[in-house]
Formats: sequence, structure tokens, C-alpha cells
Amino acid sequence: MKKWLFMITIMFILIPSMGYAKEEAAFKNIVVDGGSGNYKVRGDAHIGKDYFYYSVEDGHTQFIEETKIQTGKAFGNAYPFVITISIPKEKLPKNGSLIMNLYTKSEKGEIQQSHPVVLEVFE
Repeated sequence: MKKWLFMITIMFILIPSMGYAKEEAAFKNIVVDGGSGNYKVRGDAHIGKDYFYYSVEDGHTQFIEETKIQTGKAFGNAYPFVITISIPKEKLPKNGSLIMNLYTKSEKGEIQQSHPVVLEVFE
């Protein structure tokens, strides 16, 4: 019994002090300007490459299919970006949210570092 108690005590002491890698956000400082189908999205990509992808949807309909964004040169460890989006007013959802999904992809093409951004809420 004392042996188990000793092992559990050691676990409570050692495990919290081991430290775990904290995942940092891939997309930061996101600002959305505009409305009624016309939007400008600005931010910084902390992704380790000079490109990423985005798409725009409302959960049911995809308004803009996957689009690759080439960011250019890094500023420090961030790649600043500006994306301008235009969706015809008659195609906008009547209810719900218009969402831009920012993400990267693995070598196998799997979506990684996904970051949803609400462009506008329709009621």
C-alpha cells in the first residue's frame, strides 16, 4: 500500500513539472471589414510556410471553394495577408453566418491549423 501511495505522490509531483508544448494559433490579429457580400480580411499567418488556403461557406453552401493564398515575405515570423471577398448580394444566406475558413494542409493534403472567421451574421 505504501508503495502505491509513493508512486501516486511522485506522479503528482513530476507530471505537472514536465511541461507540454503549447500550441500557438496559426492565424492571429484577424480583422474583418465590410458587409453585404463585400469583405476585407486582414491578419497574420504564423504557419511556417508562405502560403495557406481559405474557403467561404455558411455550413450548408460553399460560396468560395478552396483558394490558395501566397503570402510573400515574412515580417518576423508572421506572414501578413489581406484577402478581399465579393459575393453577389442575391447569393448571400437569408439566415445564419457567413464563415471564412483559414487553414494549412499537410503533405498528404489533410487540413491542419483550421481557423474559422465569421464574416457576417444574417437574421
